[in-house]
Amino acid sequence: MHLARHNPRAFKELRGIRKATMKSVHYVLAGISLALVAFALVAPLDGYAVVELSGEYQVSPGGPPVVLNGTVQEVHAQLLKLNPNWDADFPRDAKPGASTPAKRNIWAGADVSCENRWGAVRPDVIKDGIKYLRESVKGKPQMGAGPGVCARVSCDVAAGIWWCNDDRAPKTLDSFADIGDGAARAQEVCATDDEKDDDLVDWWAGQAFHRTNWNVIVAKC
Repeated sequence: MHLARHNPRAFKELRGIRKATMKSVHYVLAGISLALVAFALVAPLDGYAVVELSGEYQVSPGGPPVVLNGTVQEVHAQLLKLNPNWDADFPRDAKPGASTPAKRNIWAGADVSCENRWGAVRPDVIKDGIKYLRESVKGKPQMGAGPGVCARVSCDVAAGIWWCNDDRAPKTLDSFADIGDGAARAQEVCATDDEKDDDLVDWWAGQAFHRTNWNVIVAKC
């Protein structure tokens, strides 16, 4: 009060400094919160580290791509904040990153391991996750250098699709459909016939290995 009465300009500057400081503290706390969430996650493979998924996404048609972090569900929420019309601008049936026979060939004959010790998951949720990655996510997933790092790509009802890098070089994929196709390859080998149809019964888990030292794991998240 004394400062405001005798030096209004100084008081105004002090208020600006306080606001800037509080904003900085907010961003720092938000960053710490995200780091703690990633730290608390456990990778489906023993000895593997969990990193936060990063990717390039289109916020608006024709606009420049932006880098966002998180699962595809978390990123979708961020995109809607940046562009409330995002769902209308990028309709699901547009499918610019949808899987094609040529893309699926990158997983043709890929080795698969079926291990429920990773945490079997609901097959219907994984089917939805695969469809979403193939048809709806417009972006290029990025992963830092490995080996031994994994990121959650999709997580819904504790059913997850993970992307792991065992290469010593960073990875950038053409689209999220590549990861969805890897999960589909694991489903092809590990899920029973009933699980591939609409009558989904038994839960399952699996891992598909790409020839360039990365893999996709279907497991709990």
